[in-house]
Amino acid sequence: MELIERCGNDTIELFGDTGTGKTTFVLKVLEELPAEKKLYIDTERNLLKEPEFAEYKYIPDFQELYHYIMNLPDGYKAVVIDSVGLPILGEFATMRLDEKGQILLKMEAISYALKRYSYKNDAVVIVTNQPESEFGKEKGHILRPFGDKSKYYYKEIWKSELMYSSPTKTVCNIKSFRSRFFGRDAPLYRLTVTSNDVKLERLYSDKDDINKS
Repeated sequence: MELIERCGNDTIELFGDTGTGKTTFVLKVLEELPAEKKLYIDTERNLLKEPEFAEYKYIPDFQELYHYIMNLPDGYKAVVIDSVGLPILGEFATMRLDEKGQILLKMEAISYALKRYSYKNDAVVIVTNQPESEFGKEKGHILRPFGDKSKYYYKEIWKSELMYSSPTKTVCNIKSFRSRFFGRDAPLYRLTVTSNDVKLERLYSDKDDINKS
């Protein structure tokens, strides 16, 4: 994929509401990446079957996920964590008020560890996440990825949005949120899912790249 290659071997975050195509998109990207050794870490078990093109790990427990990522074995050239937000939200909900700050610090530690892993292993790392809660936000507030300052560790942040859904067809768009190449809300990809096909369409053109203007 041209845009992933342009980002280089670094970390990318994709966030969006449930049902906006995050898992389908990252699986399609992971399948198409030419890397020989790939890893897919699943925290939600939404898949109908495990991917055949990558090593698969199912880790729904946050503490187990934290220790696994902090000690991620070297050698993978493409890594997907889908999603980091769900186990963290679950852990956050069960903690006492005076403990909640620790879980956000661990989320930042995970993001930093993945950034280092990408650097040390020359690997592409893609992490999916949920948006922050709308509760207590002022009107017009733009929802960001959940996790306070962890977003600063990602070279690119993209957002998934549901455009159309019916019993036989779902269409989602992937847009830029914070990008080195595009302005806010620039369309990047369109994901079309039917009962027998998954199509990923590139929406941007080279002239849209602000770094080439």
